[in-house]
Parts: sequence; structure tokens; C-alpha cells
Amino acid sequence: MEIGRSVLRKVLFFLLVAIFLTAAREEGYPAEKNTPGGIPVFVGDVIMVPEAGAAIIYLVTEERDRYLPITIGHFEATAILRSLASVSTPRPMTHDLILHAISAMGGQVISVTITSLDEGTFKALLRIGLESGSEVSLDARPSDSIAIALRAGAGMYVSPFVMDQAGEPLKKESEGDDRDDPLTEEPGESFTPPKVFPETIL
Repeated sequence: MEIGRSVLRKVLFFLLVAIFLTAAREEGYPAEKNTPGGIPVFVGDVIMVPEAGAAIIYLVTEERDRYLPITIGHFEATAILRSLASVSTPRPMTHDLILHAISAMGGQVISVTITSLDEGTFKALLRIGLESGSEVSLDARPSDSIAIALRAGAGMYVSPFVMDQAGEPLKKESEGDDRDDPLTEEPGESFTPPKVFPETIL
């Protein structure tokens, strides 16, 4: 009985994703030409905040001169950390299932862009290339988008407007010791961010 329910849930999930992608094509969701350009970033660090049941993710520019801190949920942070560490699970997790569903229907995740900051809430667009050659951009939470993009090996971007609004400069804490200086580290490696960060929420 439990096996039957599990199969039914997966079938319904695939149907919902298929309907959503079809609706996106029919209703003209913005494609590449309508998607805001962005500043390339990578995940510099993910700091868990157990007492708040949340975490802070730091998106660092490729030039390593600025970073964008975003507060995300504990579950999403765990999924992102799992992707960064290339840890596999016995069964597909939620973001794995979403990526598998997109792939099974001929889609491919191209990129994610943090597009806006509206009343303390960050918003993102997940770009998906379709088998027909067209593209759709889906409204999504940054945390979910980043978790999916990391699994897909897709590019991550932040709009210049958002970076100007909520971004922070990266500076060396000590001229004689650069161990905590992210400017000396490769993309994907962790660094110790400044202790003060703006209160940003999803």
C-alpha cells in the first residue's frame, strides 16, 4: 500500500511539473532576452544559525570584491551544503527530484539569477532550456534555485541592482595574515565572512 502511494506521489509530481512547463510556454514566461543580466557569483560559505533554525548563505562575486548574504531555511542550507560536498543520498531528495523531472521531460537548467529585493524578500528566476530550443524563466526562491543550480552545474548570478542594494565589500581582515581572505581562495572554498551582515530574509 505504501509503495503504491509513493509511486502515485511521484507520478503526480511529474504531471504537475509538466503542466507548469507547458503553461510557461503558452503564457509566455520571460525567456533569456527578457531576463535581467547579472553579476557571476559562487557560494563562498554557508553559516548555520541553529538557534534561529536558519542559515546565512554568502554569494561571492567572481572578482571576489563583494558578497551578498541571504538568510535561508535550515533544510535548504543542508541541501546546498550536500551539493557543495558532492554527498549523495540513497534516495532522491526534493531538489534532486525536481532536477530529475526537468531532465526527464527534456529540459535543462541553464542558470539562476537573484533578480530583486522586495520588502526584505529576495526573488530569483530559474532559467530552463527546453528540448524545442526555447527557454522559460520560472519564479523561485533563491535557496531552492541555488540548490538546483549547484546540482545541475548551472551558472549563478545576482542582478547589479540587488548587489548595490544588499551587497557588502570584501576586505582583508589583516594585511599580515590572509587565511580568512576570500580573495585568495578558489571558487567553492569557504571563508570567514565579516561578523556583521544585513538582516535579509527569504
